[in-house]
Amino acid sequence: MNKPIIFVTATNTDIGKTYTMKQLIKELSDQGHRVGIIKPIETGVEEIPVDAYELFEYAKSFNEDLDELTLEDVCPYQFKLPAAPYVAKQHEDIEIDIIKMALEKIQNHCDIILMEGAGGIFVPICEGFFMIDLIER
Repeated sequence: MNKPIIFVTATNTDIGKTYTMKQLIKELSDQGHRVGIIKPIETGVEEIPVDAYELFEYAKSFNEDLDELTLEDVCPYQFKLPAAPYVAKQHEDIEIDIIKMALEKIQNHCDIILMEGAGGIFVPICEGFFMIDLIER
């Protein structure tokens, strides 16, 4: 990955992750950066991933290159159960390579990527793999 990534995360729902991301999108865009976003995993999804949708639409208002992407590109994993990804995924696998491929696709449309986590840094994604491990990769 050759584009800088800023990772935003916090423990709990409605704690301010999406708000913070939107502030960063605006500030970085105002500084002349083409900002891309990714929310690799969203839980509590009924019909659409609400946070990812809100961020994607907001980012597109500053960076029209993002119009070439889809909501699934910026939010590859969407689960109905509002829980930690490891629990919400139930029997589905979360493949880190899928997230990596999404990042590679997004980086072609921006100068910097903002990534919103799902919960805090020690939230489990898979057995033995936590949000902090995703940040490291």
